Amino acid sequence: MKVSIYKNIKDTTSSQTINLSELVASIRQGNVVQLGQNIASLVQQIKSTQSKKERDKLKCSLPNVTVSGVFKKRSKQGLLNYSGLIQVDFDNLLLERLPKLREALENDPYTLTCFISPSGKGLKLIVKVLPNKERHLDSFLGLEKYYLDKYSLTLDTKCKDIGRTMYLSYDPEVFVNWDSQVFVPPLETTQKQVKETDPKPKKITASIPSNIESEL
Repeated sequence: MKVSIYKNIKDTTSSQTINLSELVASIRQGNVVQLGQNIASLVQQIKSTQSKKERDKLKCSLPNVTVSGVFKKRSKQGLLNYSGLIQVDFDNLLLERLPKLREALENDPYTLTCFISPSGKGLKLIVKVLPNKERHLDSFLGLEKYYLDKYSLTLDTKCKDIGRTMYLSYDPEVFVNWDSQVFVPPLETTQKQVKETDPKPKKITASIPSNIESEL
């Protein structure tokens, strides 16, 4: 299974791809062989930078991937092949809570990969979902409820974007479970989405023809 990979945040039309095992290796080693980029020192610099503004600026130089597929251009309209994967981001976690939370998420049956974000203050996951791009939003909404109910965690809502990009990080302890389960959104989540997106039915007022009215 392959996804698109980009040199930095300004690169939106890369034709390069990377498979999941290569992606995990890149995060574990801090070296993206496919792009010839060693990111270990840059990630360490990001973690040690106190200013969020400066961290965000540095992150723009990191390579990134579109977890949900291969794209002609990094946008919803540019999707060529849907991967059946979704990115899960948990940002600004309490550092004292992070180790136990990470352990719990790594033991979760839906976690394919889990690693520390470039800032060192969050966790990034990849989860298998239904291999149907039309169900991408359903999958996001289901996962959003799942993590809130089970872990009291708020999923970054930007992950609902099918073209959402994920910055690579350097984490020698990156977790992977190739046998993780596919997350199937519960029916009530799908029904809720339909209700929220469908326009309200218009009230139709029908007049009774005079010939029928006279017969009543």
